Amino acid sequence: MVGFLLGGVVGLPRVMVQAVQIATNDPSLEPLAVKMENDIKTEMESNLASSPVLYADAFDQDQGWWLKPAEKTDFIIKEGVLIAKSKKAYRNTQIYSPVNSNDMNRWYSVEVEVKSTNSDTAKYGLVFEYDRVSDDQLYVFNVDIVENKVYLRKYVDEWVVIDKTAAGEIGLNETNNKLKVVRQGRRIKGYVNGQLAVEAVDISYEGGEVGLYAGARSAEDGFVEMAKVEFDNFAVRDGRGDMNADGVIDALDVNLLQNWYGK
Repeated sequence: MVGFLLGGVVGLPRVMVQAVQIATNDPSLEPLAVKMENDIKTEMESNLASSPVLYADAFDQDQGWWLKPAEKTDFIIKEGVLIAKSKKAYRNTQIYSPVNSNDMNRWYSVEVEVKSTNSDTAKYGLVFEYDRVSDDQLYVFNVDIVENKVYLRKYVDEWVVIDKTAAGEIGLNETNNKLKVVRQGRRIKGYVNGQLAVEAVDISYEGGEVGLYAGARSAEDGFVEMAKVEFDNFAVRDGRGDMNADGVIDALDVNLLQNWYGK
């Protein structure tokens, strides 16, 4: 039975793995059950990684990006990049795409390439699940060059750090870094150049605008120059994936994912 399940079902949820363990009631099969669980998780992660692109933008032209109003912030799209500018310390520039995640049921990913920055006081990243109506909720996954850290934060009346890591631990480059946020139900993962940097379980928000984030930080001597960050190849993917390998992404795939990762 174990061998059949391993070879015959794609995206088998954890509850079925546990059922096999209970049904056999044989401690000697526990290593096999653990391997089975790991194999299934690897398969599910692979299916998520191949999820279809819902929106892609190489910034050859403006497709409807908009700036959240803030003092001394701006952006421009030209020559295949989006350039975000912040002219004041601790002022965040948030630029949003034409896409929001309201219909994605917390199953999606957002990615972008950061081509360069003109300032060693810059910070940059991705914003997601921003509520444009209330203007009081959002998540941010960003690199902070001054602190040499990568952050996952949310705004709940004030900024709250959910997870962070030292940038040196994930191979951050001076230029040409690829950032990616993956929303898997309750879980949020942030990647830098394909390497997992931050991870947390948080369901404070569900749905909202997705986009880009840039800003300037004060250097130790108090000097602040305009931070300018170039972004390219922005993409939003359907995060559900074809988990049961039937050729269609639908509610059955969501059910499998919720059994595995939680709602």
